[in-house]
Amino acid sequence: MDLSRIDARLLSRSGATKALHEKWGWMVYWVGGRQFACEFTTSPDAKLPKRVQREVSGE
Repeated sequence: MDLSRIDARLLSRSGATKALHEKWGWMVYWVGGRQFACEFTTSPDAKLPKRVQREVSGE
């Protein structure tokens, strides 16, 4: 997977920014103060938040 292409696509939205969510170790993408995407590959040992754990496990 070419993460640089994904990053470029996400940042191509007008006003898009990204920041590291330090607690989770993920890159989070924002437009107008609203999160619209996050990249889970920043830290392989990052712990998933409980909501995402449920979605991933299918609970």
